[in-house]
Amino acid sequence: DYAALPMPFGREMTNVLIWAIAGMGLMMLVGQTGQASLGHAAFLAIGCYANVLMQIDLGLPFIVSFPIAGLITGVAGALIALPMTKLHGIYLGIGTLAVAILTDDLIVIAEPLTRGVVGLFAPTIDIFGLTFDRYGTPDRFYWLVLAVTLFVIWVYRNILRSPLGRSFSAVRDSEVSARAMGVNVARTKAISFGISTAITGLAGALMGHFAGIFNNETFNLIISIQLLLMIVIGGIGSIHGAFFGAAVVALL
Repeated sequence: DYAALPMPFGREMTNVLIWAIAGMGLMMLVGQTGQASLGHAAFLAIGCYANVLMQIDLGLPFIVSFPIAGLITGVAGALIALPMTKLHGIYLGIGTLAVAILTDDLIVIAEPLTRGVVGLFAPTIDIFGLTFDRYGTPDRFYWLVLAVTLFVIWVYRNILRSPLGRSFSAVRDSEVSARAMGVNVARTKAISFGISTAITGLAGALMGHFAGIFNNETFNLIISIQLLLMIVIGGIGSIHGAFFGAAVVALL
């Protein structure tokens, strides 16, 4: 029972779940499609900023802004992936690394929108009259994050069982063989990148509400490295690996 847990431990369990969602996002790209990424902190930032700005500037409720933030991040990821589909290995990693560095600079440059280094405050989540806040109602916030986590697991498992998931595995194992079987490798990579970044964007949106206040330094390069280390420690290619790696990173 969450309410029976010591408060600091309960909040850390929420943090673990958020990291696990981000880990599943990166796992979709690295573990299932075999594409390296050192820039997923950028997509955490996109999801976070998109979600909060839609609530603050457009007045949208969280239940609307949250999925749209994931969609925006997924589209951004797919568009960024298009010119990178011919890159492999370390070269793809360097390309995604550049995206993370540029995103950090763009947040500062777009100060009128993002508030630059000053940062943004994430508003309290309100869903059908119920408030969800890390500090005010941590138990409700935990259950909200848990619900999102279970939904992501359900989506992840269904993708792996679908023809698209088998296409991901084919590209990961051998691009030459995948082409011989009629798989459009470039499109498959772009779709994988889009789904991966969409999931990561959802984690970023929750991470913003968990942090309360954030700026460009919140989603720095170290976060990208931690994400990659997390899925390597947990076990690349498995859902439970994302949770084990998230527990190691978040709790340590």
